[in-house]
Amino acid sequence: MLILLPLIFFILSGVLFFNLLTVKKMDGYYSLLRESFIWASIIFGVVLVSITEILSIFKAISPIPMSMFWGLAALIVGLLLIKYHKPDINYYPPKVSLDLSSKTLLFLILIVFVVTFAVAFIAPPNNYDSMTYHMARVEHWMQNKSLDYYPTHILRQLSYTPGAEYIILNFQVLSSSDRFANLIQWMSMFGCVLLATYITKIFGGNKKEQILSAFICSTIPMGIMQSTSTQNDYVATFWLFCFVYFVLKHLSENHILNIIGASMAFGMTILTKPTAMFMSIPFIVWLIVLVIGKMRWRFWKPLLLFILIAFLINTGFYLRNINLFNKIIEPDRGTANAIFAPKNIISNMIKYSSLQFASPAPQINKMLYDSVRSFNNIIGVEINDSRTSYDNYKILYSPHEDVIGNPIHLLLAFICIIVFLIFGRNKDKKLVLYIISLVAGFMVIFILLAFQMGFNRFSLSFYVMLSPFIAIIANRIFSKILLLFVVILSIVCALPPLFMNTIRPIIPPPFAHRSKNSILNTPRQSFYFDAGGREEEYRSYKNIVEIIKKRKYVNVGVIGINCEYPLWALLKDSGIRFRLEHLEVDNISKSIKMDFEPSAVILFGENPLFDKKYRSRYRFKEIVGKSIVSDCPIIIYGK
Repeated sequence: MLILLPLIFFILSGVLFFNLLTVKKMDGYYSLLRESFIWASIIFGVVLVSITEILSIFKAISPIPMSMFWGLAALIVGLLLIKYHKPDINYYPPKVSLDLSSKTLLFLILIVFVVTFAVAFIAPPNNYDSMTYHMARVEHWMQNKSLDYYPTHILRQLSYTPGAEYIILNFQVLSSSDRFANLIQWMSMFGCVLLATYITKIFGGNKKEQILSAFICSTIPMGIMQSTSTQNDYVATFWLFCFVYFVLKHLSENHILNIIGASMAFGMTILTKPTAMFMSIPFIVWLIVLVIGKMRWRFWKPLLLFILIAFLINTGFYLRNINLFNKIIEPDRGTANAIFAPKNIISNMIKYSSLQFASPAPQINKMLYDSVRSFNNIIGVEINDSRTSYDNYKILYSPHEDVIGNPIHLLLAFICIIVFLIFGRNKDKKLVLYIISLVAGFMVIFILLAFQMGFNRFSLSFYVMLSPFIAIIANRIFSKILLLFVVILSIVCALPPLFMNTIRPIIPPPFAHRSKNSILNTPRQSFYFDAGGREEEYRSYKNIVEIIKKRKYVNVGVIGINCEYPLWALLKDSGIRFRLEHLEVDNISKSIKMDFEPSAVILFGENPLFDKKYRSRYRFKEIVGKSIVSDCPIIIYGK
């Protein structure tokens, strides 16, 4: 299977770094293993971006050229491994003695990974953002064999950072399936949990604290939800965590390799998600201060190298944006804060905090909402001020990857930070700087972004990177009974996202926006439509595919489509040959020229002008159903 080639490259890279790092005589097998994993991941990401961009230049994004590049990359790493292999290295892990509590935590962590893997592998991508642009843009790239921009009604397909989708693209091209698409975030969760244990060790955490850190990280409700989706929050968090690791490493080891590692990780971070970049700002300042302190007047050399490498990773994306938008980053969608007054920032912080405690009980949610509204009235802030709020504020409980809260982790963060600042701030300055940087990065998000219901997603990196700190403080301050209570509460909060995922449930949840079917007994194809919750739209899309197949249409144009990816998926499952393009585009991408003559046109919505135009051009017309997402009829015209 071609899909194994990137995996072979990654494993060989890990073994190569395991050999290279052994020369440094690091403190233990497991430290060596974790650092090898970090380096292999960074190299994997950079090589993947390079392969994708190079193939795009030659319009060669297809299975054979891509597999040749991955095969060549694996061969090069294999030859390097032969050259630098140390024959006396013992690859077998040494035995580690653990107490019952640590073994229990490891077992619980294993359950989280097994269940989330099953959900990610069984269920198809079906989150709203994925249907509109995450997965849809991947299909356009595969069809065009290039990353070049194309006319589209959904401008996010072009302007949003594509780092996570590059990985999905490679896996999808090599496997000819979207079966592995959800696993990208699952693997990112695995990487973050591993990093959490290593960062805990760097801060002096013992084995029990490292395992506790892994447990805290793996039971973040939002993290569990993200680990089975094709959004990009966990991917961005992993790259950001790698960047922070190299910053911490540079504290004790002044080596240019740390700058190179940090720059590659940072480049991958900003290629994946801009909000993750906000969290990195304090750590960038920290790195600059470190470099200046260690290099003095020569500081500009490593910093210039850092900028060049990070920029180079993003060059292809920036050039395409400049060519279309005349700017290197996406146009603002109204999500930026327009007022920076302290009371408005505090208002958004309170609104965000309240979202964490949303409950299945409407009475509790109403009490929370009324309390927050009263607080806003007291400080003189309109609760839904459009200048500081992108979404209207509401309390909604749902095991959904856009809104689920992290109540236990927020309480743990608050308690541990307060306890540490009162009793432990003089004991570990490195840990103090780490916490200050994390909190400052979190504050940057509140300052720069208007309130959104998706704030819980943006905060994932904060909770993940806080896991080592919480584990160390909780283990040293909390009593055994209190620690057991925290573990039990964490498990309870993890159960709904594990088993009752709103759109990919093992057990259909008895909550609002519930899914009617389980991924264990429902055809996979129906889950493209929110776990079978939009049966009417599913039937409409199947009608479209049947008509296209029956009448042998090849060039299919779409107008006004929103939920695009399911159409690609159903057309591919039917086995027919087709080309899908957007028509009548009314945004900046309409300036992109394409050679395309449609044999059929699908209109989402009622538009008398388009109806007149295509009814006169084509003989066939049929209303095939209704789009629930867009709340409009779906009409197909054809020759």
